[in-house]
Amino acid sequence: MATLTWPPYTKRSLPKGGAVTAVVRAAFDAVGRDVRVRYRPWNRAIALAKAESTGVVAYYPGYHCNHRPDAGFLRSYVIGMRPLGLAKRANAAFSWTSLADLEGFRIGTVVGYANTRTFDRKVAAEELWTIESHSDRRNLHKLIEGRLDYAVIDKHVMTYLLNTDPELRPHRDEVVMDDTLLGRMPLFVCFRNSPRGKALRSAFNDGLTQVPYKDIMAGRIARLSAKGAE
Repeated sequence: MATLTWPPYTKRSLPKGGAVTAVVRAAFDAVGRDVRVRYRPWNRAIALAKAESTGVVAYYPGYHCNHRPDAGFLRSYVIGMRPLGLAKRANAAFSWTSLADLEGFRIGTVVGYANTRTFDRKVAAEELWTIESHSDRRNLHKLIEGRLDYAVIDKHVMTYLLNTDPELRPHRDEVVMDDTLLGRMPLFVCFRNSPRGKALRSAFNDGLTQVPYKDIMAGRIARLSAKGAE
């Protein structure tokens, strides 16, 4: 299987490979299957799963499996939910309840990341002012420096970065997540649409029903994102 580096969800150096990888391993372990995981940049991970010659049959975590529509990837059962929201400076005197409230604010996004459909539609219609960066980490720096008003980010990713990144930790009390979330988005494993892919998806889904995957995910995220965690 292939995945990206996206802590606390996935990262080679984390215990069990991260919270999502821990769920993937537990589900396959429940049905007696071993898992080998390759960590690659996101687009490369998808390409590995698409090509039958690589031996990779799936990629994760996707909140849909249409990253390569021509490949027809098959999604698994839901393996978790990601809380997507807007980070802002702790002393900010503004908040939002509807997307219209965000008009005129500088909003940081990450190149290549999809957000909620309604948010992305407003961006495409040029109703929201977005500024792209190449990483969540960079957006948090820009937020702290006052170069952004908001940054679109997963709540758990934000907490992990603020508590573990050496350059961000001194500023972790300067950033908060706005109370209003953009949404809670499901995460899936995306299997190649082939006989082997279908068989492994069936085995994975069976295993997922046998393990407390929500508890595994929540426990791993809590431990990995704790203040002072390495």
